[in-house]
Amino acid sequence: MPRKLILDRPPSSRPLGYEVPLEFRQVPRDDALTGVEQGTLDPCPADDCDALDPALATTHRSRAMRTHFIHAADADGRFAGFLDARRLAEELKESPALGAQAWGAALERFADEDADSASTHSPR
Repeated sequence: MPRKLILDRPPSSRPLGYEVPLEFRQVPRDDALTGVEQGTLDPCPADDCDALDPALATTHRSRAMRTHFIHAADADGRFAGFLDARRLAEELKESPALGAQAWGAALERFADEDADSASTHSPR
């Protein structure tokens, strides 16, 4: 999704969760703040991210969380670039998030279909 669409998304009644980098899941902001402070969650990979700043005004949290989502998606994308489709599918299926598990299963099916297609259409 283009960054502009993420940043310009209209507000909703559902607060954005903190996207946990490389875990393919979201947690509520307050839980993420506690988790990062206690070392049970990784902080944002971007040094200048203020999404979990305890002093951040409530009116600025939504934009900070959307910006953090871009940081986390970038980290996830860089991580995925080091893996083949099957290994990425395994990583996604191991996530506690049901959405990530579903993406992992779909990617696994795609990888299987791609392998089948490659074996039946090999160059002469």
